[in-house]
This record gives sequence, structure tokens and C-alpha cells, in this order.
Amino acid sequence: MDLRYNKLGEEGWCAIFDALGDNPQNKISKWDLYYQGINPTIAKSLAAYMTVATSLTSVDLSANGLGPAGVKALVDGGAFTGSLTSILLEYNDLDAEAANALAPAIASSPSLTELNAGMNVLGSEGKAALQEAVRGKEGFELLI
Repeated sequence: MDLRYNKLGEEGWCAIFDALGDNPQNKISKWDLYYQGINPTIAKSLAAYMTVATSLTSVDLSANGLGPAGVKALVDGGAFTGSLTSILLEYNDLDAEAANALAPAIASSPSLTELNAGMNVLGSEGKAALQEAVRGKEGFELLI
């Protein structure tokens, strides 16, 4: 699903994800949400949808400025508990705090095999947390 280059805003995106969450039989396998202004409120609706979307395997959230609050909304909402195999989080102002929030979700995700968190400000602490989270996950592709 590619709805880039629109102005749905918080109300529009939340309405879409809330409606999709009420219909877990949808067959969307990939969301391209590059540069859509996905903020922590929208991330919370997205995460709730992701917990029931059994066909969803890939989400591109690059260039949204999620920051630690957005990552926490995804993690707390259970975004990494479903069928997700790939998530792109480039250019999102992620720091060590965000990486530390993300690490346990990645470590316990039953399906995630790819995380791209490049072009952020993770620092050595954040990078170490993510590397530790994927230790022992054979074939996991981590880009930081």
C-alpha cells in the first residue's frame, strides 16, 4: 500500500489504521509510509493495526521524525508481535533512548528479520543495544 504524497494528517492516518485494525482479514502485506508525518499518535494506531494484520510483513517508516516517543508508541502498541519481517526506520531522529526501547521488542519478535535504523543518531550505546538484540538471530539484517 503506497499512499505517499498526500495530506491525510493525524486524523486521516488514524482513521485508516483504526478501520484496518477492525478488519484483520485485509491482505495488505507492505506499507510505504515514507515521509508521511507519522507522529507518536499515528504510530499508536499503526501499532494496534499491526498486531492484528496477519499478512503485513513490511513497513517503511523512513523520514517521519518519529524520535523516541514514536518508537515507544510502536513498541508499547505491540507493533513487533505480529507477522512483521522488515521495518525501515531511517531518518527518524532515533537516539540511544529509542534504540533501548526498540531492543527488547526486536529481541522477542517472532518474525522480524530486517531492521534498517541507519541515518539516525543512535550513538555507540544505541548501536550496541540493537546489536545485542539481534545476537543469535541467524540471518537477521541490521543496518545501523
